Amino acid sequence: MGGKFDELLFDPPAGFVAEDSQIVFRAQDVDLISTLAMRQSQLRPNLLVQRRRLKWPTTAEAFAQTIHKELRVLQTLADFVTAPFEFIDGREGVLLTYHFVASPGIAVDQWQVIRVDPPSIATLGVMTVPRTGVSREALEAYRRSLASIRPATAD
Repeated sequence: MGGKFDELLFDPPAGFVAEDSQIVFRAQDVDLISTLAMRQSQLRPNLLVQRRRLKWPTTAEAFAQTIHKELRVLQTLADFVTAPFEFIDGREGVLLTYHFVASPGIAVDQWQVIRVDPPSIATLGVMTVPRTGVSREALEAYRRSLASIRPATAD
């Protein structure tokens, strides 16, 4: 069965089925308030949206615990917080917030929202922003964007 993803058409080999898909969006013209370090300002805010077709039923909360375990490999992971999150279609999910040093001189904040829709499809939205220099207005716009993630059939 052929597929379409991000305006690309393709034909996977026989017997292959979609199990995981992702797309990454990156800010183009970002107005960073601070230019403390040239290297830090080179990090552009980005959004990764991923859908995982799970082999087992789960909840957003249980899947968030799995993600937290995966993130523990980040030695500089700090201030990890889990909180309830509501998407604009009313679906309840989970918000994970934390920060870490991605490489020397580059500290980032990361927010992950997680939702699980029938039949056991986990959707993750991961927003990564520089730890400093992003305006409050931009941060609020990013949060609204994360809340807008929903299946196309939800409209």
